[in-house]
Amino acid sequence: TGGLLKTAPRSLAFAGVTMTVLLAVAAGMQWSGGFPQRLPERVRVIMEDVDWEGAELTAEEEEPVVLGAKDSESLDFVLWGDSHGVAATPGLDAAATKIGMRGWAFLNNGTPPLTGVWTADMDAESGQAMVAMNEAILVKILESGTKNLILASRWVSRCEGYNDVEMADFPHVMRSAPMLVARVNPDPDFEESAELLRSGLMAMNERLQERGIHLWVLQQVPESTVGMVASRFYAATRFPLLYELEERATSFEFHKDRESRTMAEFAKLPEGTVRMIDATAAFYPEGSKEDLKLYAERSYYRDDDHLSRFGSRHYLAPVFERVLSSMRAE
Repeated sequence: TGGLLKTAPRSLAFAGVTMTVLLAVAAGMQWSGGFPQRLPERVRVIMEDVDWEGAELTAEEEEPVVLGAKDSESLDFVLWGDSHGVAATPGLDAAATKIGMRGWAFLNNGTPPLTGVWTADMDAESGQAMVAMNEAILVKILESGTKNLILASRWVSRCEGYNDVEMADFPHVMRSAPMLVARVNPDPDFEESAELLRSGLMAMNERLQERGIHLWVLQQVPESTVGMVASRFYAATRFPLLYELEERATSFEFHKDRESRTMAEFAKLPEGTVRMIDATAAFYPEGSKEDLKLYAERSYYRDDDHLSRFGSRHYLAPVFERVLSSMRAE
């Protein structure tokens, strides 16, 4: 997830994918003199999809950002997540604004929204710092007065590591960098990380239930089977004679298979532990009849696994409208 852009494996993975696309983007920037205001509006918004990583949502590690109806005094929900939480936020914010609900977001790139764990690419000192930060965030949520907590993370990578698109040019050992650990262990296996996910959610839910807070989990969005999605769209838009665009990518079957082991771990949780938010039908409205759509007039994805701001509003806002409405009805 996004915070791992600050670590060597993630940085290398991004640097290693589709150099021709990067050259196209660089050429476009040089053509514009490096100043986006010189570009047509359509090109500027396409560049936004390449560049946006939600920095405005992650400025303070333990302080929330207000979402939705900002003039409301209620706190209807809290979102807690890593960079996949960041990517989900535009859709959630749009839904909450539309129906007049207010929330907080605690978002930290590369940081799984669980207490007592860190990631396999971290040493003991960094790991304990993450544990302390996440505990402080959970305490704030417990004391907030909200009745609903939504967790958003790249759950499959937390249990199984990076996907093949990211790892195409790198050693296998780097695959495990985002996986959950509770000890210094640079190469955990699925069983260890999955157990930490299950036990962490159960322990968190016990504390939440004491305050009457419902725990919701946003199921991971589909990953693209091609990388650098928004950059490819930019290159094909600016240089249509040079680059062909793959409008669709991941099949429904591939997506379900990629998530199957991790989703099975959620299914093992005791009934009532979490309320799953499954957005699959938003991405595959025809089920297995069509592959994942990556583009329309703009790119729905920023890279192989993060939605763009445009894609978040398109795919997730309707999903969150239903979820928030059900929260309000209780």
